[in-house]
Amino acid sequence: MARPASSAAIMDAAERRRERRLAEQRDGDEKVTLELRVLARTNRACLVSLDSDVDGVWIPNSQLEDMPESVGGVHSLTLPVWLATDRGLV
Repeated sequence: MARPASSAAIMDAAERRRERRLAEQRDGDEKVTLELRVLARTNRACLVSLDSDVDGVWIPNSQLEDMPESVGGVHSLTLPVWLATDRGLV
């Protein structure tokens, strides 16, 4: 009998499908550089915010041109325009 997938695995798969769908919709490889506060960082994504009073949004590390050096500060991060728009950063 197959083992049921964990909720984390299901969410990861759903997020990958969503990222793939958005990638297909993007126009070109336009990038935007934003001053973002890095709230948290994992080996897969960074939790960032435009303002410290606002909940953050997760940005996949694979979509960032450069990884932030530390957590808790404001960094200039470059990411695709389509992703910044989707996450409400622009």
